[in-house]
Amino acid sequence: MRIFIVIDETSFFHPSFLNDLLLKIKDEVVGVALVTKIPKKSDLKRFLIKNIYLLKLSEIAKLSIFTLKIKLLNIFNNRYYGSVKSVLLYHKIPFINVKKNINQEIYISFIKKMKPHVIISSNSLIFKKEILSIPKYCCINRHSSLLPLYAGLWPVFHAFIKREKNVGVSVHIMTEKIDAGLIIAQKKIAININDTIFTLYKKCFDISAGVIISALDKINNFNNFNNYDSEKLQYFSFPTREDWKLLRKRNGRFI
Repeated sequence: MRIFIVIDETSFFHPSFLNDLLLKIKDEVVGVALVTKIPKKSDLKRFLIKNIYLLKLSEIAKLSIFTLKIKLLNIFNNRYYGSVKSVLLYHKIPFINVKKNINQEIYISFIKKMKPHVIISSNSLIFKKEILSIPKYCCINRHSSLLPLYAGLWPVFHAFIKREKNVGVSVHIMTEKIDAGLIIAQKKIAININDTIFTLYKKCFDISAGVIISALDKINNFNNFNNYDSEKLQYFSFPTREDWKLLRKRNGRFI
């Protein structure tokens, strides 16, 4: 199959996830839409900067050190992938930079030229009907929750404060309704006593390539998929102050 990927540019988890996927995938990856600017309402980095006071000083320090380490390693070690762009350049995958709205004609035209059978989404943008209809088979989305639980933003955070025993990754066929559609593949991750929000997200991305490969295999073989009532979807947005208080009350750490 011909595969097209839409992915956010972030130095935290996406570079290693994409590299893992490109090394494991048997299908041809024909192109990538690299999301370099995210709408304010969905921008994680902007949210953290705006609400920096919600983090402990130790967490701010750890995030700062981690970010600096990535930047330095990406400069001085050409085998280290500190950005999604660096992964794409290494694997020689053609890509186009996307800003805020992927439903513009310039991006739609680029995707159509690639003639994909499947579009894989791991990004913060909303696909409208025209993009959803481009691939021969379907668009699929990677989401860090066990759908239909915790659709929307920051699913791992919300699962943690609600004392779930597991988080996980779901891959589903995309529809015009966010995080709805047939579930093709899914995998659980147990929440351990020493886990932070950061480590749980890392674990989700560490298994994501394998879950996507499983989903593509099922699409290739036209296997039956697991449907669910989309009315049961639980939608969440960025955590509120009360949500952060619950995190601290339950001895939770961001990083």
